[in-house]
Amino acid sequence: MISFNEAKSLLLQQVNSLGSETVPLALSHGRVLARDVCSAIALPPFTSSAMDGYACACDGPAPVELRCIGTIAAGDPLPEQPLGQGECWEIMTGAAVPTDCDRVVPVENTDAQGDMIRIHELSKQFSNIRNQGEELPRGAVLLKAGRCLSATDIGLLAGAGLHQVEVTRKVKVVLLTTGSELLCDLEQPLAPGQIYNSNSFYLQACLRELGCELLMADSIQDEPVAAREILDRALAMEPDLLLTTGAVSAGRFDFVPALLKELQAEVLFHKVAVRPGKPILVAKAPRGSWVVSLPGNPVAAMTGLRFIGGTLLRSLMGLPEEKAVRVPLLNRADSKEGMVSFKKARLEINDQGQARVVILPGQSPAQLSPLREANGWAMVEADDAKLQAGQLVSFYPRVWSDCQGESRFVP
Repeated sequence: MISFNEAKSLLLQQVNSLGSETVPLALSHGRVLARDVCSAIALPPFTSSAMDGYACACDGPAPVELRCIGTIAAGDPLPEQPLGQGECWEIMTGAAVPTDCDRVVPVENTDAQGDMIRIHELSKQFSNIRNQGEELPRGAVLLKAGRCLSATDIGLLAGAGLHQVEVTRKVKVVLLTTGSELLCDLEQPLAPGQIYNSNSFYLQACLRELGCELLMADSIQDEPVAAREILDRALAMEPDLLLTTGAVSAGRFDFVPALLKELQAEVLFHKVAVRPGKPILVAKAPRGSWVVSLPGNPVAAMTGLRFIGGTLLRSLMGLPEEKAVRVPLLNRADSKEGMVSFKKARLEINDQGQARVVILPGQSPAQLSPLREANGWAMVEADDAKLQAGQLVSFYPRVWSDCQGESRFVP
């Protein structure tokens, strides 16, 4: 058995990012940039007005009267007519400012009588003007590689005129859940000894939420010969990741480690000092597929995918190592000494705007109902067996905050 940090270190050292592909910008939400993206144009692309008003080059004391010689609307080309002494242009927000104008006077600081404009308060030189390239020059790096694209990012790239981006390839996953007691058809009543296959439904949804491409999802009975056939078929699809649940510990029906050995998979590690989820196994199949075998207990499967499988997935996607936030505890958190513990938890913000983490009741790896109140996981380190209220704990949101491109720490 290895420590959690050792397991993460091995994965970070040995798992490489997948190849890249170019996709239309409109279809890039949630994808991870494979290369830095630079702007092909200056932002803004031309000098424009920041508000509705009058563009002029007048520096006399107010009040001033100027004759309006025309209107420049957003989208209009720059007028060819030069601005004469005592003249101005009516201009709209976003419209191009002529080069012989050095300020824009807001419309509310003026009165108009026909084409004569009386200015009550004269703006300072260069005020209310957005200069070409003042936000970003042409060629500036807009977003760096390893960033998961959010809606805000896509808006920025569209504003820079980028119609496509190079992103890491989607991770192709096959999911196999094991257990003769599992019933996948939720419309059927449970027979004695059966339970509904919540793992399959949760993991499928989670994988899709993380942006993976699910090639197949199947359930395996506790029968090694039939299981071998399904494993052969799954690996023949050459997924980037084969994810299994159950049959990975040391019981009579825990056949997954033996089958992987038969298939000549190279085991990176088997058993990690974490709770829940100690029996987790990570291996690499001969054709290059990574194999992550999670325990069958639902919460152990969740934390196994979130923290061990998640480290592997992030490396495949080209995402950087995830960092936790350190937040004070509202109540105590216990753990077995020498083991990292993942606790169902809720991040709260109190009336004073202070963040705190609540460890929820019902920490059994078989109990799903406490997750109704959870928005993440508190990680109690191996050397922090007993954390008291007020001490800092590492908190991780339910899903990577950067995977969806937005913060997931809001309760």
